[in-house]
Amino acid sequence: MQKLRKISNRNTCFDIFQKTEVNGVRIYCEKPIQNVIDFKMKREYMSSLYGKMKLVSRFHSLKGITYIELLLKRIEVIKELFLLNIA
Repeated sequence: MQKLRKISNRNTCFDIFQKTEVNGVRIYCEKPIQNVIDFKMKREYMSSLYGKMKLVSRFHSLKGITYIELLLKRIEVIKELFLLNIA
């Protein structure tokens, strides 16, 4: 229930200006609601995954190659989040 509430939250730039027009031209292109929900769910999942990986790395419980793999995965996730936010 909390995830659904967080997804339906409309306080991001995309949500606020989704239907805004300047000189008759929309700032954001119109997307079907299903695509918007999928985008928000993926962004929420990636943010959650990044937070969990950050938490695990702060405990310093992983050593050696496992720690390096975690760092590489963390970089991959943060890149994906960046690309989601600029798209």
